[in-house]
Amino acid sequence: MGKVEDSSSNKRKVGHDENSGMANTKRAKETNDEMEEEWCDAAETAWEHYRNYIDSAAESEEQDNDGGSDTDELTELISLLKPFVSVTSSAVEMGSDEVQTYRTIRSLLPVLISMSYLHLGSHAISEAFHNARQNNEEGKGSEQHQSAEDYLSSSLRYWPENPATLSMLANYYRMNLLRSPASVCDMYAKASNCARIVRDIAISVLKLNDDEVEKNLKEWVELLLLDGAVGVEYIGEDDESDEDGEEEDDEDDDG
Repeated sequence: MGKVEDSSSNKRKVGHDENSGMANTKRAKETNDEMEEEWCDAAETAWEHYRNYIDSAAESEEQDNDGGSDTDELTELISLLKPFVSVTSSAVEMGSDEVQTYRTIRSLLPVLISMSYLHLGSHAISEAFHNARQNNEEGKGSEQHQSAEDYLSSSLRYWPENPATLSMLANYYRMNLLRSPASVCDMYAKASNCARIVRDIAISVLKLNDDEVEKNLKEWVELLLLDGAVGVEYIGEDDESDEDGEEEDDEDDDG
């Protein structure tokens, strides 16, 4: 005789599988929500560290105090973000479809790490030259020089198109005769091309309406991409209006 299956048992099994699947989906969603909250918190704290560093560097420059900026802010920042950011294996051809448009804060996390390593590299180079002059001993800053190259290389591992890092590393290679003139020229050319592309991308973001972008995204873009990586100041329509008003006031005073 053929085997008669218990239909009620099959229904219970199907119901169990459906409930199990729903539970797994719910757990996955909760996990994703937790991860989203974690990286958001890390990004917010990391940005505070970066702003603190920039403020300390500006204050140090005003006081003409070499090496006075707080680099501990940068190391804290890097340790916070590393779990959420992957190292980039190779540079993206600028102008290709794969180039980031930087329309989200998350897309800027590698840039933030890269810029932090750049500042650490710059600080290490300055410290090495300062120590060499102060002690008048050849090779005194060799360890700092080596760490400077490591910092700059790490900067490019997170953001290979960082124009400021490419330019600084080209200078480093040229000053220390570590690369051929042709290789250094290629790096300068790449830095110039990347700077142009990054500038255009940054300006396109800053021209968007505030309700079209994430909160604080424009601040990230302006401070990291324009001020930091490209080295230019963005003047928006509001700034232009203010300047025009000041010029008119000056003309009235002269009259």
